Amino acid sequence: MNKPYSITFLSNTFDTVTFQYTCPDNPFEQWEWWALYKGSVPEYKDLEQYLTWGWICPEQKGCESSGTKTVNLRELSNGNTYSLVLFKWKWDVVDSQEFTVELQYELKRQVLCLNRLCDSLFSANNVEANKDTERNLNNRAIKKLTDFFADPKVQQLIGQWTLVWGPVIYHKYPDSKAKRDNLMYVVQKHNTSQYAIAIAGTSSAYGWLEEDFTVNQLEDWATFLESASLENKPLDNYEDLRGTKISHGTSIGLGILMNQMKYDGRTLIGWIHNEMKKYPQEEVEIIVTGHSLGGALSPSLALALIDLQQQWNPTYNAKVFALPTAGATAGNREFALHYNSKLEKSSLDKLGANRIWNQIDMVPHAWETDMLEKVPNLYQKYDLDSNFLLHLAVGIAYDDSIDFLRESKIDWHHILSSLSKVLNFQELFTRIFHENSPYEQICKNTALSFLGEFQKDEAKKQATKILNNRKDIPTTTEILSETKILTNILLKVHGKPEQMDKDKLKSDLENLFLYPALEVIKSGDDSNWEKTVDNSVKELLHKHPSLKSGIFTGIEELALEKVLLGLPVLLTFLFQAGYQHVPAYVQYYNISDYMDQLKEHGIVEED
Repeated sequence: MNKPYSITFLSNTFDTVTFQYTCPDNPFEQWEWWALYKGSVPEYKDLEQYLTWGWICPEQKGCESSGTKTVNLRELSNGNTYSLVLFKWKWDVVDSQEFTVELQYELKRQVLCLNRLCDSLFSANNVEANKDTERNLNNRAIKKLTDFFADPKVQQLIGQWTLVWGPVIYHKYPDSKAKRDNLMYVVQKHNTSQYAIAIAGTSSAYGWLEEDFTVNQLEDWATFLESASLENKPLDNYEDLRGTKISHGTSIGLGILMNQMKYDGRTLIGWIHNEMKKYPQEEVEIIVTGHSLGGALSPSLALALIDLQQQWNPTYNAKVFALPTAGATAGNREFALHYNSKLEKSSLDKLGANRIWNQIDMVPHAWETDMLEKVPNLYQKYDLDSNFLLHLAVGIAYDDSIDFLRESKIDWHHILSSLSKVLNFQELFTRIFHENSPYEQICKNTALSFLGEFQKDEAKKQATKILNNRKDIPTTTEILSETKILTNILLKVHGKPEQMDKDKLKSDLENLFLYPALEVIKSGDDSNWEKTVDNSVKELLHKHPSLKSGIFTGIEELALEKVLLGLPVLLTFLFQAGYQHVPAYVQYYNISDYMDQLKEHGIVEED
């Protein structure tokens, strides 16, 4: 007796569907196949509009009459209904089943979502935050996060997380226009002893200049640990850490996180010490994550917690993990090796990743000298050649640090960098977690790197945005401000700074060069750019005669033209760098549903 036809949905992830099928014994002249549709089974005339399909048994004998299949898809939308349909012959529907996608992200993506949330909160693009005091910002942050974590749509994606410490916002200079210099919070997963610490990235000039770029000196890791320890207790393993050093900037940032930030009167480590009293024997998990500046500070904080664990958890029933993204180098080779020995394997086993960075993101190229030197030519293979201005701008953006790094004997070293290998990120993403994947064992031995997709229209989009609202200069042009870069270049190679009206020079550079260069990018037509530069240089020198007293006396116009002809390329480079530092990671994480929720709650801007 033949078995009846059937197709049964079993399970799904965000990019796979698994189902079971049963077919009668297959006669020679008959074949069976399946298809997947979005929504209900369509009418006969629309049956060809499937998302994907495949054979169960083509026109041949010997096919298995039952089995299980897992189908790879680009992405399923959470909450949407789909239909599996079993056919015989061409369009003869013999069985079907609807199913709804309802699932949470796996732990790695939950952590990356918490990472993204922290980095987005009161970021540089949130202009209304400029008007708030630090206290008001903290109160607003608490409300925003509490409401966000309570949203059932958010919980459906990342599970139930609750704020337990923070958020704490730190301002070095409360009267500055910066929204925040540092931000950190701790959340706990519902009904578990699992915690996540999220650390925000750079959102102020102080963060850039003091925490990111202060790499001209090193600090002893052991000395820092003693300053951050409970009650300034001495370290038992001080001698073991000799030679382990972090940058002065990392020391500043980590000191803010561990010593200056307090919530309800407790520092982070003091709060963790008290929290551990709830779990005298139960295993506790603490996951530390952060992006950009947070990508350098989060692994450093995780390592500090491990090195100080005897003080806050003498029973050692807590395990610490880290998942930093897009971070620059935090310390020297000894620091990286020490970190690898403590956190590499455990974080990889727990989270499926232990460091994520984009190979065409300029930030993770700092501060290993051989990587840093690649930055001006980072997009050359995408037909964006470096030029004189780009080299000057990048050099000045990193101030004197590049020269120092080249001349110093400091062996700056990324955590896990000796293990990083280039993998095709599409294959990596779709196959890394599949059993028996040939990439799985490779990834067990590497830090995850991916190659972001070069966005050809990104510069045009950003140029249009700025031109539509000239007062709303986005982060890329504010922090790595083109006009500030140009002003600094002119002050270094022309004239005397004390004779300059910097504000007037900045305004003239914007009107004479920045906005016209943006028009060139927007239109894609640079045929008149050289003439524009020629006329504008004459006007600039007329308005600022002190420029003529610079080291290029006698050839001022030629020198300025050489610099300013490259402005559209510099802008395009910076816009691309901005894309590769944040949106490219979001694309790689595959968390579009979650990003929609961030937009719905007003935490990130609409595209």
